[in-house]
Amino acid sequence: MSEIILNAIETNQPIGNFYIAKINARDLYKASTVDRLMIEMQSEENELFYKGIQREINESKVRSLEDYIKSPDATFPNSIILNVDEKYVISKTLDSLVLRATTNTFSVIDGQHRLEGFRGYTETNFELVVSIFIGLSIEEQARIFTIINSEQTKVNPSVQIFQELHDKVYTPRKMAATITTMFAKDIESPWVNKIKLLGIKDEISSEGIISLSAFVKPIIGYIYDDRRYHFVRTKILTEDFESISNLEVARGSISVFWKLYIQKNEAVMYKILFNYYKSISIVLKKDWKNKESLLTKTTGYNALMLLFKDVFEKAESQQDFSIENFNHLLKGLKEMEGTINSTNYGASGEKAANDLYKIFKSYINL
Repeated sequence: MSEIILNAIETNQPIGNFYIAKINARDLYKASTVDRLMIEMQSEENELFYKGIQREINESKVRSLEDYIKSPDATFPNSIILNVDEKYVISKTLDSLVLRATTNTFSVIDGQHRLEGFRGYTETNFELVVSIFIGLSIEEQARIFTIINSEQTKVNPSVQIFQELHDKVYTPRKMAATITTMFAKDIESPWVNKIKLLGIKDEISSEGIISLSAFVKPIIGYIYDDRRYHFVRTKILTEDFESISNLEVARGSISVFWKLYIQKNEAVMYKILFNYYKSISIVLKKDWKNKESLLTKTTGYNALMLLFKDVFEKAESQQDFSIENFNHLLKGLKEMEGTINSTNYGASGEKAANDLYKIFKSYINL
């Protein structure tokens, strides 16, 4: 194509005029470039300056978007923000834009990952909403990019996970969210009242120690590689649930719950985790009840979930997931009772959780 002809609406805002339009995703991809955010040294002035506005491409994110785009309910209702240099403008009116078609016609201000998701897309039925600025400087583009990506409120991750409960597709996220809500609501659960299902304290999380998103994450990790979420969901939607049983989305020996997911066996998964944490609450009773302890906070929980795989494998070999057997396997932790706090083991973060896990493991004999 030598020209790009767009029906557009000219829009006026304090920053200036821009155009709102729709364009075929493949056409936009072929006519776009991205100014990567780089720091370069000006040798003459010996000063650092920024060139470009966008962050480096996250290939894992792009792969997830490629999977999502293929799903039958894929949608990108938000605009991709673009800039067009004046030299590419053939004509513009209140309701149309005619642009010279090149591989550099559009510079992507915001939406680079969404657009990269279409790089291998061959269909022609996906249109994207775009907001097109004309002749912005790099500084003006960078300002828009910064505002969009730093000052707009993002959805609480716990709310996102909670919404999985209402998905018609039985994904690993939905299963893990279901298990977590069972822990939060079961009056016999050692986690009752402790899980913030919406990321904030409410009537069913009066103690509010750990968020739903934090609780769900390691459970999902024991089911499959969550980076393939959209691929798995689309496979179920377009074929059937049984079609995913042989997919290479599990994480080898790490995915100890994959078979239970394929069986949709929430009851057994919950019972195993319930018995494990019931045992922890017995063996480390003082820490479990102490609000100052790390044990039921994110750091302690992540350390316990790392330990869970080791204990699970031993219990599985014994074919015994009872509370009594977990008590036996975990009895060495009794020596740590009353000491699991931030003063002794660090306050938070992945390293603190990994360090605490290694210490836990050193106290038990598997």
